[in-house]
Amino acid sequence: AMLCVVYYYCHYVGHDRRLDEWVRRRQCQMYSASAEQEVSPRAAAEGKGEGTGARRATRNLKRRYEQIHNVAGNLEDLPEIDQKLEKEHEENTKVKYIQTIHFGRFELDTWYYSPYPAEYGQASHLYVCEHSLKYFKHRQSLLAHRERLLIRNPPGDEIYRGEALPPGAPGAGKYGAPAISMFEVDGARAKLYCQNLCLFAKLFLDHKTLYFDVEPFLFYVMCERTPEGEYELAGYFSKEKNNPLNENNLACILALPTHQRKGYGSFLISFSYELSRCEGKVGTPERPLSDLGKVSYRSFWRKRVIRHLASNKGSISIQEVAETLAMLPDDVVETLQDLGLVSYWRGQHIVNATSKVIEEHCKLLGEDNSIQVQQDRLIWTPRMWPPNNN
Repeated sequence: AMLCVVYYYCHYVGHDRRLDEWVRRRQCQMYSASAEQEVSPRAAAEGKGEGTGARRATRNLKRRYEQIHNVAGNLEDLPEIDQKLEKEHEENTKVKYIQTIHFGRFELDTWYYSPYPAEYGQASHLYVCEHSLKYFKHRQSLLAHRERLLIRNPPGDEIYRGEALPPGAPGAGKYGAPAISMFEVDGARAKLYCQNLCLFAKLFLDHKTLYFDVEPFLFYVMCERTPEGEYELAGYFSKEKNNPLNENNLACILALPTHQRKGYGSFLISFSYELSRCEGKVGTPERPLSDLGKVSYRSFWRKRVIRHLASNKGSISIQEVAETLAMLPDDVVETLQDLGLVSYWRGQHIVNATSKVIEEHCKLLGEDNSIQVQQDRLIWTPRMWPPNNN
């Protein structure tokens, strides 16, 4: 007789969906709802669980908890249309079939659902080419693809070729800067690659809606150059091209799990502002920001604004800060408000901080260990792209 193994899809209530997993029947213990004792982090943030001694959090404590621990807000707190979209998103992505992927020299656990075609999207394991991002169900298919592959770098223009720097060198960060290259890939010219990139990225991003309509976007792909001359994908960000109606310089961003905790997220954000500076305009990320995106940008803006204020003696206007840093003035004001360094006088916001207060903020930030964009290594000229006729 054939042995049948039963699996259950398990979602942990109140926790991020990246923890979802398939578990065997024997790993499950059935119990009644009344037996639940533990209070989840989200429930604690919402002030639930009074029966277990937890006290109801005030609105400010709840907001602070959510910001620090990256806890998603309560669904009922969202506007009605956002509640509907969120429910549709949860319904469409509630089951994650792909559990692991083989990617170059890495074996990765996936975090979220991604809409790969049915034949692949319901497989528990996929093989993804680290160069073309083409996906396969079998290892032999991947090996055969690699043998036929002629180009082993992203299909775009290499607009940045950073130099490897030792630890302690200016702009190298705490652990040194690896040799980084940035490629500008046109979604209209390299449609398949960009679609594969979006599908791959969705495995590690919860709220992402761009998968197949990639033609209106540019993708800035970050690679580490290995001693063997290979280009190893480390992350990317995308932005809409030829849109004069907004100032968005970034639509989606991802540092791969294989290259996280290296400061690459901050580097990608900084690179997006460097492109805005080259265009002679200010930039801002596309809204709404994800919970993690808010945390990343708040941290980036604070460091950027404080260090700029510290390097400028005397009075300085918000507009001057915005133009120098290529930041949207509203983002500068929001950052200064978070830091308590802004006042409203005669109908406008002004910087209100003494040199001593700025110095104290700098001490709290500590040394700048982020990897800096080497401006002399950026070779890029803004241009108008042909309109998308699809």
